Formats: sequence, structure tokens, C-alpha cells
Amino acid sequence: MEVSGINRNKLASTQKLPEGFYYFKIEVLDYNRNNKVSNTGSSMAWLVLNDPPLLNLPFEEKLRLQDPQQIQFQWTPRHTSSPNSAFETEYIFRLWEIWPEGRDPNEVARTTQPLFETTIMTTSYFYGLNDAMLIPGRSYAWQVQAINLTGRDLFKNQGKSEVKSFQYGDACQPITNLGAEAMGTDRIRITWQGEWNHNRYVAQIREKGEEDWFNYGTNLETQVVYDLKADTEYEIRVIPSCGAIEGESENVLTLRTLEQEIQDFDCGAEPNRPEITNQEPIAQLQIGDRITAAGFTVILTQLNQTGDTYTGRGLIEVPLFNGARVEAELLNITVNTDKQLIGGNVESIYNPNGPLL
Repeated sequence: MEVSGINRNKLASTQKLPEGFYYFKIEVLDYNRNNKVSNTGSSMAWLVLNDPPLLNLPFEEKLRLQDPQQIQFQWTPRHTSSPNSAFETEYIFRLWEIWPEGRDPNEVARTTQPLFETTIMTTSYFYGLNDAMLIPGRSYAWQVQAINLTGRDLFKNQGKSEVKSFQYGDACQPITNLGAEAMGTDRIRITWQGEWNHNRYVAQIREKGEEDWFNYGTNLETQVVYDLKADTEYEIRVIPSCGAIEGESENVLTLRTLEQEIQDFDCGAEPNRPEITNQEPIAQLQIGDRITAAGFTVILTQLNQTGDTYTGRGLIEVPLFNGARVEAELLNITVNTDKQLIGGNVESIYNPNGPLL
């Protein structure tokens, strides 16, 4: 073999040809006489190790959570100038979870099995709902490997790109400072402190010893729960949401409602009407609100608003018969900002001639 243009000793030691254009010529010689006994065959060739793909998207260190899960991965091929593999290359996309936190992404990609792997012919991949679900707050590493289908072209680093990493949003942390207060025999006020990325909460309550929870959704950091049993122990917890991601509840609070007071009533006596000094109408009433009328609590079930007055229906809570309720009609009522009746009538449907106010 005759060699020119490259170091013969280096070729013998490495068994590799340096990158570049080559001219190959082959002749058959008689071994004993060293005479040429064939024609001369020749060919030109370009020998090169192609660069692996260049990763483009996502480029952010922290991605924004989306519902449903969707992430666009994209990379740039760097072998398209090669006549051997320009249109005969496939890509292996791999994704790893970096856990525990703080590990080197390159070490994770080198020593662990990927969370997700797929082989495609395109230079991008849409990671969606049908792929392995990512955990908010966790970090992930990804890499793309280019492979020539015919084996006629080779890549540096076995075609593997660099390893990039990103954090998938923020973890949906649990609420803090969970507290509760018994406001009466049948109601409890629950309070808590949320995090910056909480957008909704579900306050849950159940009687101690029961299995099922009752849910109360809210956007605020407080919730009043009604229609509870007197002198009964309840378990309370709050679950936050961060967009489409639901958080967890770390602790459960236990609270007992107040005991039912035994009251004496004189059916013929006039009701004890509290003095009302606040005459400022409330801006808006909602179905489910509770107002006070002549010392009674009225739960609003139907509402029609005209200016500051309302008509509709409600339920009067009577402090007899374990808090029995009587259906009532709301006649042009006006309610102040303390949710006290300051105008109009609340009349029992069963006794329309006996208005409460």
C-alpha cells in the first residue's frame, strides 16, 4: 500500500484516516514478478465525522406549566452537507428525570435509564399528554442522538448531542398556617395561608370517623362551612391548585362545633329586634349568602336584584327543633354591609300574614 499526503506511521497506529477528500487507486500486481496484471481502478471519496445535532428548544431554564402537558423540543442537524447521510438519518430522543435534585445532568444521562425514549425522522418532537407525565417542580435532562440508517456515515460522539436540562414549572406547595374557629353550633370558619402560585383552593371537611370528605371550592384564603352538627368533632384540610396542577394537604386539623343552647321561648312575646345603625346597602348579594332578619338567620336561595333591593326566596333558620328551616319569600328587601335586613319584608310562606320584619 502506498500512502501520500498523510503520516503513514500515524495511520498504522490509529487505523483511522483523517477527515478530508481522498483519491483511492487499486492495481493488481503479480506477487513474484511485481508486474501489473490488471487495469487501474480509482475513486474519489470525502471522509468526515459529522457533528451531532445542536439542541434549540426549549431554551428556558424553567418552563411554564400548561394544561394539558405540552412541550416543543427542537434541534438543528449538522450533517446535511454530507452526500452520504443528508436524507438517511434518524434521531433518538431521550428524556431523563434528574432525581435526587442537584445531580449533574450529564451523569444522569450516562448512568440511568431514560424516563422517555422515541425514534423519529424529524428534527423536532412535541411532548404531549400521551407521553410520560412530568412532575411540577422537578428537573429533567434531554439529549438527541443522530444515526445513519445505511451505516455509510458516522458522527462524532456516536451522534449524541450535548445534554441540556430544564425545570418543569414550580412545585405546588401545600398551604400553611391552617386554622379553624367554631362560629356557632352549625358553622366553622377555616383560614390558611397560600403560596404565590396558588390560584384556587378546595377546603374539605368531614365528621371524625367518616370516610368521605365534603368539598368547598374558593379563590380566597378563608371559607365558612355551614350546616354542621352541634357539639360534633370535625376533621379539616385544604388542598391548593396551581393552574391545572393539584397540590397536596400535609396536615389535618380537628375542631368541635359549639354545644346547642337550650332556649326558652314565649310564643306570644314580641321578638327581640336588634338595633341597627348601619344603613349602607351591600354592593352585591349572592345565592347561598346568609342575612340576619329580626334576630333570625335567613339563607338566600333565589334572588332578583333591582338597584339595592332584592326579591326571591330563602330559608329561615328557627332556633327550635334542632335548627329547623322554614321557607320564606323575600319582598323588596334591602341588606346592609353587615348582612342585616334594613328594609322590606321576609315572610314565611306557611304564614304569609306574619312577616319577620
